[in-house]
Amino acid sequence: MNEVKIYPALTQEDFTPSSGDTVLGVVLVEDEQADYVMAFGHIDPELYAAAVNEYDRKNAGYDPAYEASDVMQCYAVTVTAPPEWVMSWASEYQEHPDRFPITVVSR
Repeated sequence: MNEVKIYPALTQEDFTPSSGDTVLGVVLVEDEQADYVMAFGHIDPELYAAAVNEYDRKNAGYDPAYEASDVMQCYAVTVTAPPEWVMSWASEYQEHPDRFPITVVSR
């Protein structure tokens, strides 16, 4: 089995308006397949759900109904170095020393 290289933690500065859209004051970033919408830090679940709903209305043209219960707050690690960073929030990384907080909605 290949060992995954973990890079230094991403910071708030890595989640800038140039890397995503700012909605209700939250910088949202999608993965390449648009399966997840992510933000740096642990955002209030109600605010985050509202931000993702507004983001999808504006960018995808449909009316989602995400609720606070759809929001996941966890920790992630960087598995591909910036500027083309890729992260993982798999359970084995939740206690990793280079982890950073993220908030996620899965579509």
